[in-house]
Amino acid sequence: MKSVQEHAQDFQIEMGIHDLPVPIGKLKWIARKLGYEVTTYEDAITVIESLGLSHLMSQSSFAHWDYVQQHGTIYVADDLQEDDLRYALAHELGHIMLHFSGRSGRVVQLPSDPEARKKLEEEADEFARAILAPASVLLNIGATMPDQIEDITGVPHSESYKVYIDVNQHRNKLADKIYQDKRDRATSHNFRRLLRKYDANPYRWITRISVAVIIVLSGIVLWMLTTDYVLPSITQANAAPQHGEVSMLSSPSSMPESSAQESSAAESSATSTESAEPTPESEVQPPVQSPQTATQDTQVREPARSGGETKARDRVATYQAPVQQAPAVQETPQETEPTYTPPVASSKPEPVYSQPPKVVQDDGNTYYWTAGGSVYHSDPSCYHIRDKAQASGILQDALDAGKKRLCYDCPR
Repeated sequence: MKSVQEHAQDFQIEMGIHDLPVPIGKLKWIARKLGYEVTTYEDAITVIESLGLSHLMSQSSFAHWDYVQQHGTIYVADDLQEDDLRYALAHELGHIMLHFSGRSGRVVQLPSDPEARKKLEEEADEFARAILAPASVLLNIGATMPDQIEDITGVPHSESYKVYIDVNQHRNKLADKIYQDKRDRATSHNFRRLLRKYDANPYRWITRISVAVIIVLSGIVLWMLTTDYVLPSITQANAAPQHGEVSMLSSPSSMPESSAQESSAAESSATSTESAEPTPESEVQPPVQSPQTATQDTQVREPARSGGETKARDRVATYQAPVQQAPAVQETPQETEPTYTPPVASSKPEPVYSQPPKVVQDDGNTYYWTAGGSVYHSDPSCYHIRDKAQASGILQDALDAGKKRLCYDCPR
């Protein structure tokens, strides 16, 4: 059986309550969704008296379900403040969700025992606090004091202390759960051998053995690869000559017949080409031959017989060591220090070109200036020259007097 806190959490999730303080309009919308309208005592005084429920008007609110019309109403007092109205609506929603039976034709269960009725009211209050001020949310945001709770959630001042108690109880439950989980893990570790014996998985050891075999086989294959049990065959296959190719480092006896004949023909053509080119006497050196090569050169080679018959002596290819030539000595030019040659002064004087005088077009205005300074003025009353001796003239006269520009303070 679920507790009041669990009912309230499910109600929040189902109705989409996700803001604090909970808007009053949201609570009225939830009431209408459950089949209840919200009205005040003053607006429904006639209905209340006709139902014989006038004695309930001493409370801040109460709910009633009309079985005939299949419609319910939540009656609230007229002079309730915003916080009290929010809490009254949440309280009545607690009665509807916890104590009314059936989706159609809900009937409030009002026991005659005062203690039982008091318990119902306490459960409705707990439900209202849980949806207006959820303890887990307040604990996460750090609102654990009554004044903070009242400001954030909008619950009445008298209920903020009860919310404070709910938050502390929730914190203690979390701590107890953490400690209980630790104790459970320690107990399970203490009985780990017994738990293994009664393990519900019959294939656990088969799985472990299979994993161990796979690991061992992988290690063996890796060891074989690293110790050249598999790699030598691959290396030899890659290094084997293909399509009649012969390595230059192979001995004459290992050379095939066709390759030997081709190599001897290539060597003879290369020798004839080298002999055709003229070579200086200083660079001509006798070829160095090994004794084995000299012996082979002195042997008499008989031509091949007709009909494709050859002697074993004809099939032996001649292997001639390459001629080692001494590197040519190149003469390096001697480096000489450069000599400095001073420039020769020209005896001809440089021509002097005379520049024509700069002519400034007269603009028809009269300008004024003083003996000092480098500016001229268009206004004789300029505060720079009004108390000094002035000279006047056209623009060319001012420039001839050594003035360079017009005063910035004069009108242009």
